[in-house]
Amino acid sequence: MEDFARAIVRAAERLPRPLALCGWSLGGLAAMMAAPEVRPDRLVLLEPSAPAETQGTDPTVPLEHGLLDPVETYGPFPPGQRARPDSQLARAERNRGISVRSLPCPTLVVFGDTLPPERGGTLAAHYGADALHVPAATHWDLVFAPENRHRVAEWLSVGSEGRWQAEGGTP
Repeated sequence: MEDFARAIVRAAERLPRPLALCGWSLGGLAAMMAAPEVRPDRLVLLEPSAPAETQGTDPTVPLEHGLLDPVETYGPFPPGQRARPDSQLARAERNRGISVRSLPCPTLVVFGDTLPPERGGTLAAHYGADALHVPAATHWDLVFAPENRHRVAEWLSVGSEGRWQAEGGTP
């Protein structure tokens, strides 16, 4: 997971400001890990893998190396979406628990109803983040549904002087 976070830091060094980081699933946790160094102006998390602060820790999870089959591990992918191997080590690190003590900027957590609350509402509450609950949305819907992308864009467009309020979200 540190490798993923370092890749985000390296990529962000070349980007102009203002800068927003957006991460989905594993990428959401990697963005959270990178944020203290990157210091983005905004952070968007689409059902991120949960940090230790909301999922807890389990140091007994073995740190296995190799690749895992994402379809076998997570279930079928939507039609037209190519499944690629995932890192067993990164999954084990996430399952052990990776601490992200705080987030350095305004943050939006977008989540549906299919994954545990520590990846959505509980995470938003813990970090004092804005929350966008999308009822009945699957993990994939959060990325592919145009209305969700529009709502994220709306949140990003609100300056630091204003507060965004999603229907059902937190101010």
